[in-house]
Amino acid sequence: MSQIVAGPQSIGTLSNPVRVDPTGTTPQPVTQSGPWSFNITASNTAISGQQAVTTAAVNLGTNTVKGLRVLNNVGSNANAYLGPSGVTTSSGYELTPGQYVDLPLTNTSQIYVVAASNNTSTISWIGTN
Repeated sequence: MSQIVAGPQSIGTLSNPVRVDPTGTTPQPVTQSGPWSFNITASNTAISGQQAVTTAAVNLGTNTVKGLRVLNNVGSNANAYLGPSGVTTSSGYELTPGQYVDLPLTNTSQIYVVAASNNTSTISWIGTN
């Protein structure tokens, strides 16, 4: 599959009826005579951060995102556990140092992290907004 990048692009031939969903709710039929022209604008901005994690669960701040990658840094000396508010080392999703997980979240405040007993980890995260 080809990647579509920002700027004018030729994506081939489209057949009628093409359905466009400008509001994100209900696709609307479109009738077109002549060639189609598209200009795709890249509007997402990468945002990232780090969080020191100990035995007290913390969230990753409040940042609007469209998807989130969370990494337990390679240099961490403990496993980290991810989950909702109240996450523990028994209930969380375990990340060993160097492991990451991609999450379909809309805000970094939706995820909490805690480290294994008597150890600390550093969590790095990246997303787009």
